[in-house]
Amino acid sequence: MHIIEQYALSCGLKIGEPHIEPLFFPLPMEKFITIHNGSKFDSRNYDYFNEVASIISPFLKSAGISIVQVGVAEDPLIPLAYDVRGKTSLKQLAYLISKSVLLLGIDSFPLHLAGFFKIPFVGLYSNMYKEHSVPYWRDESNSVLLESHRNGLKPSYSSKEDPKTINMINPDTISCRALDLLGINHNLDSVDSFHFGDKFHTTEIEVIPNFPPNVHFLHSNVTLRMDLGGGVENLLRWASACELNIVTDKALDINCVRQILPKLRRVTILLGDSSIDLDYIKSLEMLGVDFLLQTTDEEMLSAYRVEFFDWRVSLINDFSKNCIDNAAKICEDTFFKTSKVIFSNGDKYASEYHEKENIPISPDNMRIVEDDLFWKWANYYKLYNVA
Repeated sequence: MHIIEQYALSCGLKIGEPHIEPLFFPLPMEKFITIHNGSKFDSRNYDYFNEVASIISPFLKSAGISIVQVGVAEDPLIPLAYDVRGKTSLKQLAYLISKSVLLLGIDSFPLHLAGFFKIPFVGLYSNMYKEHSVPYWRDESNSVLLESHRNGLKPSYSSKEDPKTINMINPDTISCRALDLLGINHNLDSVDSFHFGDKFHTTEIEVIPNFPPNVHFLHSNVTLRMDLGGGVENLLRWASACELNIVTDKALDINCVRQILPKLRRVTILLGDSSIDLDYIKSLEMLGVDFLLQTTDEEMLSAYRVEFFDWRVSLINDFSKNCIDNAAKICEDTFFKTSKVIFSNGDKYASEYHEKENIPISPDNMRIVEDDLFWKWANYYKLYNVA
């Protein structure tokens, strides 16, 4: 039973069609789709809309269609969209949706507006059955309801999920159905995306400080991989341009740490070198540095926890090829896309393996590599085969 029908039954009332009065809102484009990805229930928020926008953007651009993101200011930003989050009233939101050619959205109010205005939509469902909350007034011929498979489980009806079942909906499927509704020809059905890392929806930039920062990094938040190279001079230059997270396997000079403290967000310390001792850790704590103690050596974990008894020491288990659920689909022609990159000597690389082998990012270098350093970042990868 639909929740509207349940409310009507409980209240002893008839269901009447609502009256919605839109209010004009100016946009610099005439033809556009809307995307909404904001709910007070985190379990309904889809983490891969950035990827969806990336996939469909070239097709939309060729058809003269823009992407507009609606919602409240706190909703996660979709970079390729024209942003009106937090800038519209409910009536103006209704206007934008009524003028859009399509809505991509989660199970929330804008989806119901699209249904009421008979606007084509692709709706995503996860923590409850789609039949219970599908837009009650809609044109079934131009609406697509995508429900998570939830690994065969029933809906949780929970505001938070771990893992989030909505993320089990493939971005390629969403993109295909959206373009189909718009009547735009595409070849996306030939793409079989079979792995989305848990961190693929995030964007991370790592830098080996063996070169000075340039204008593209100003005011960015980067992670300096001091464990992979670089010196104090470049560290100071980076601290003058960016907020920093630092990964190091050797003790940093305390005077240098004091100097960059205003720009220092966190230091991740990889234990093992003799320069990192109890006195050094106490010095960092006295300076007010936010730091983490980590090790990749399971045999030494107990000893480190005794030595640094007052602080937590975590064991790092690097991601590997064996951690991928659909590893059987991996072949020599499998492609990957990454949300994490590393810069070294001014060039950009897709993994630590590519940096080590000096293979900068390019369209020709996006096939998987059978190397542990490559698979170490697989939690940031999208893996796919092309028929």
